[in-house]
Amino acid sequence: MSWIGTHTGSPSTKGETAELTTTYISADRKLAGARAAASRSLDVGERVMSVLGSQRQRLLSANDGLDATGNSLTRGQGVMTNIIQRATRKRLILFAIVGALATVVILIAYLKLHHAFGRG
Repeated sequence: MSWIGTHTGSPSTKGETAELTTTYISADRKLAGARAAASRSLDVGERVMSVLGSQRQRLLSANDGLDATGNSLTRGQGVMTNIIQRATRKRLILFAIVGALATVVILIAYLKLHHAFGRG
């Protein structure tokens, strides 16, 4: 093997031919192993990219779902604000009516008592 790169020409002995053949077979096996490893790496890379692609799609879908949920929550917040405002208005109106009725009852009671004791 030491003569590779320094020897020019064809091997002159059977030993050199055998060594060259052994070196060639070894290199061929290493090359085949490297090709197999590269093929496996490529397959793994393709699977990883496929998984990453599907995860990306799921994330994009989840993001769209979150956007829709956020929009729904914003609309729901507006509806709840309107409900609270209406309830507050109705409560104020109810208090005004109760106050007016209480005033009328007190006025009627005063007039009845004033009329009853005033004629006495």
